[in-house]
Amino acid sequence: MTRTSFWAGVALAALAWARPAGGQEPRAAFAAAGAALDSATTAQVAAVVADARAQGLPVDPIVAKVRLGALRQAPDSLIVAAAKAVAQRLAIARVALQPLPAPGDVAAGADALSTGVTPEALRMIRAASGNRPVAVPLGVVAELTATGVPPVRAATIITALMRRGAPERQLV
Repeated sequence: MTRTSFWAGVALAALAWARPAGGQEPRAAFAAAGAALDSATTAQVAAVVADARAQGLPVDPIVAKVRLGALRQAPDSLIVAAAKAVAQRLAIARVALQPLPAPGDVAAGADALSTGVTPEALRMIRAASGNRPVAVPLGVVAELTATGVPPVRAATIITALMRRGAPERQLV
C-alpha cells in the first residue's frame, strides 16, 4: 500500500465515523460521508433514523453503521437491515438501562448487545452503577465478550469491580 492510498483510506474511515452536525438530515449525513446509496435505500434508512429519533433513541450509531456499510460498498439490502438491527438494539438497551439512560449509555449498551451480551447483563451493570454513567463498563464487557469471555462471566467480573468502587480507569 502506498503512503497516499493509506492516507486516503484513513480520511475515508474518518468520514465514515464522523458524527453528523446536530439536526442534520440523514440524507445529508450519508452524502457527507460519500455514501453512494440509491434513493430508495436512502429513503428506507432515513425512515429508520426518523423512527429512532421519534422514540428518543440516539441516531448517531445508526448513521455510523450506514456510512460504514456504504464505505465498504455493502449491498443496499444489507445496509438497511444493519440500520434496523442497530435501531432495535438501541431500543432494547434503553429499556434494559432504565431509568433515564444517557445517550452514550444506550449506544454502549447496543454495542454490547451486538457482541452477545444479554439485556439482563445490561441490567446487572446498571444496578451496580447507581446513578453513574455505564458507557465505560459496558464497553469493557463488550470487549471482553468480543475476545471470547462468556457474556455472563464478563458482566459478573465488571459488576463485582463496580460494587467494590473501582473507578472507570481500573476497568479498562
